[in-house]
Amino acid sequence: MLGALVVSLYSMPWLGLLVVPMCPIYLNLQSKYRHASRDIKRLSSNALSPIYTHFTETLQGLSTIRAMRAANRFRVDFLLKLEGSIRAQLTSAAAQQWLGLRLQMLGSLLIGGAGLLAAITSAHSTNPSLVGLAISYALSITGLLGGVLNALSETEQEMVAIERVNQYSCLEKERNASGSMDAPFGWPCQGVVAFSDVTMRYRYYYI
Repeated sequence: MLGALVVSLYSMPWLGLLVVPMCPIYLNLQSKYRHASRDIKRLSSNALSPIYTHFTETLQGLSTIRAMRAANRFRVDFLLKLEGSIRAQLTSAAAQQWLGLRLQMLGSLLIGGAGLLAAITSAHSTNPSLVGLAISYALSITGLLGGVLNALSETEQEMVAIERVNQYSCLEKERNASGSMDAPFGWPCQGVVAFSDVTMRYRYYYI
């Protein structure tokens, strides 16, 4: 991107009148999108964890769920968790479209300004080929701007996973984390199993 800007400014120095005001605008867009995309990634990660947990619990306790006739409740819970995850993904897609629209507007402004400056300064231009070179490089700047910003935002989004691992590693250990637990006061020292109104019969086999 810097190479394309240098070539464009070398070929058409008047293009600096457009590039200089566009720099703070681009930096402002970059800052807003990076902060928003990082927070959306956190929401998406937090929404995915309950889905995995719920799915694992459902598979492990499938026989119990069927025995207790709780399949409908588990289905509703899963759909609610899935809806939260889809909301975060749609928000991420909306943020990308928001950024793409504004980058396209900046690119169109740069290309249109380059063409206008070329038409205005055509009488003073000594080498028309340099003007064409500047416009051709200005066409590629839009994609380069988006590529640089996406690379930065993707790097920060991937660091969210490391941030979550760091948060989990800094949590305080729970009481009796080793698995042992002290019996409460007054806990009986022996137990008795009593059967009341129990009937039993042998299974009949028909041959």
